[in-house]
Amino acid sequence: MTSTLSEKSFRAIKEMGLTDYEAKVYVTLVKNGPMTANSASISSEVPYSRIYDVLQRLEQKGWIEIRTGERPKYYKAKAPSEVVSVVKIEYANKLKNCERLLMEELQPYYEQQSSLERQDVWIIRGSKNILAKVYDMLERVRETVFLSIAAITGNELALIEPSFKRLNNLGVKVYILTSKSFAKTHLKGFSKNLANEIRAREQLYGGGLIIDGQEVLIVLGEEGGGHPLGIWSDHVGLANYAKEYFEYLWEGSEKL
Repeated sequence: MTSTLSEKSFRAIKEMGLTDYEAKVYVTLVKNGPMTANSASISSEVPYSRIYDVLQRLEQKGWIEIRTGERPKYYKAKAPSEVVSVVKIEYANKLKNCERLLMEELQPYYEQQSSLERQDVWIIRGSKNILAKVYDMLERVRETVFLSIAAITGNELALIEPSFKRLNNLGVKVYILTSKSFAKTHLKGFSKNLANEIRAREQLYGGGLIIDGQEVLIVLGEEGGGHPLGIWSDHVGLANYAKEYFEYLWEGSEKL
């Protein structure tokens, strides 16, 4: 039966969800046209004791149809193009359902374990490199930004202002903490959309950025060589510690 059909094609039919018997019967009906169960059994070399069960499953899977009103019944294969379309839809629905289950049930476990395992810490030197890292972090933020800007110039603040406007449009909450002197010198004229709230205190040493409680960039001011030093980490524990310290300073600061 399969002598005129390549082994690859026959195997492809089976890979689309048919058993060996089902594939043989379907190919037989495609090649010979509508047939009775008895004729299909003989031509496909599928035992007669199994033929009705095989034909029933093929109909349920949407590969063949039964001609009604005839005795004996005739079974007709559906076009391969039609069958392929049906199988594609079925596989797409199955994949979509599997994706939903995996994302809802397994992905949270993976992310939790990844957060616990990652302990990356990077040293960043120089204003340009630190500013580049700020841009990079702001591209990933989804919910909340805490920014302390004691060690940033007005020009650098102007460069990142568009990023904060974008976050504002996306509904990201932004909180900025600075010194009173910095606020008077650099924050005048900036858009009110720069942050949800800005607070200031008399003195603020260093600075930093925390996003979503997942990443932290701590700016320590200037090294001996005169260049600011930044420490970035995606260690959740460190990010949470930095967030708690920020909130402690925040509570003791004045709202602008």
